[in-house]
Amino acid sequence: MKIMKNKIDEKIFFLIIFLYLFLINYFQFVDQPWFKFLDMDIVVIYNSLLISNGFEQDYLDHPGYSYFIILGILFKILSFFMSSELFSLKEIINSENPSENIQLLFQVSRIFNLVICFINIFFIFKIFKIFKINKILNYSLLIITLILPAFLEVNFKIRVEGIS
Repeated sequence: MKIMKNKIDEKIFFLIIFLYLFLINYFQFVDQPWFKFLDMDIVVIYNSLLISNGFEQDYLDHPGYSYFIILGILFKILSFFMSSELFSLKEIINSENPSENIQLLFQVSRIFNLVICFINIFFIFKIFKIFKINKILNYSLLIITLILPAFLEVNFKIRVEGIS
């Protein structure tokens, strides 16, 4: 009975964490243009588009190369379900309003980044459990991690640090 209660507590805790991450991400990126942070956001989107369109990407030696591949695969999968010109590099370049297409790619990438951040929190929780850290301390450390500026920066910008 105690094990089942612990599992329910964990599920509720992670549901709250996911809702927290989703809501802060949604309210932050719903009005944010894709060109607000030009340093890495557009590089990640561009290289993922190169991969999904069958071109060789620029950052082959980058430690977050797997992030580009996974995001490129996600773009390819979404191109089957949505309008394929939204995920085609040639169509974006030749489009009348490429900024709208890039904005959609930006939002898809941010949602993917949210999932990566959530998975990282989940793995940290599992590692704490392996080391048999006290449950209250475990939850407290995860909550502190969620409000750290470094975590929020990785969460609010498209960064490869979550996977690499």
